[in-house]
Amino acid sequence: IIFLVVSWIAVILRCYVRRWIQKSFQIDDWLMLQSVILFSIYTAFNLVAVKFGLGQHDAAIGLQEQIQGHKWTTIAALIYVLIMVLIKCSIATFLLRITVERTYRLIVYISISIVIIYSLVIFFYNLFICHPIEFVWDHTIKGGSCAPGGVPSSYAYSALAIVSDFLFALLPAPLIWSLKMNTITKISAFGVLSFGIVASIATIARLGTLININSQSDFLCMSCSNLSFSSITMNWTTTEVSLSIIGGSVATLRPLLKALRIKGFSSTG
Repeated sequence: IIFLVVSWIAVILRCYVRRWIQKSFQIDDWLMLQSVILFSIYTAFNLVAVKFGLGQHDAAIGLQEQIQGHKWTTIAALIYVLIMVLIKCSIATFLLRITVERTYRLIVYISISIVIIYSLVIFFYNLFICHPIEFVWDHTIKGGSCAPGGVPSSYAYSALAIVSDFLFALLPAPLIWSLKMNTITKISAFGVLSFGIVASIATIARLGTLININSQSDFLCMSCSNLSFSSITMNWTTTEVSLSIIGGSVATLRPLLKALRIKGFSSTG
């Protein structure tokens, strides 16, 4: 909940800057706003799953509660993919607006194209990985079956997220360094870019916990951090999404920080 609240504050400040200070609310702002709305839905679905036993051992709850808990976390996982692709598209659009160097723009175009295509593939693959779809969370359905490769696809998607996080965080660095700004301002700008690197670290931590998803047993206890490594997966996923939203929004707040005369942003001389 705390991560969600901070994410909303960052996006609201972004919208204020873009709409009322710069008077230029553009597509990257809409994309980030949509991502935080989906993040709210993602959080709500996980809270519903808690109501049905998420965080408890299977033996402590009934079968129907297990099924419902699994159902809502499965839907939340699909929403996670949509959230991340919206955030990446927002950041990429922002970079394209401030970058004029042809090589940099080409790198951004290629990178975001790969992210979009692979995200859509992962989304629909995970949506239809089982037949019928309900078999994903309800293994009591007779005749149901699932295709292999669900966990490896999660590894690959996390690896892609890590690469894109580092790329989008570091790509503007040469551009910022070449601008006519004082050293303090440049350091402050690099500090803002570091949010992307921190988000990628959260993704790396999340990737390290995915190994336990190979096991289907005691699924609903995955949020019990003292009982299962996969418990931490949900926490790191929330951290990753929140830091990505915050980092993508903080990068647009310089006009507000400058207006508030915060050191490092108040001048460019």
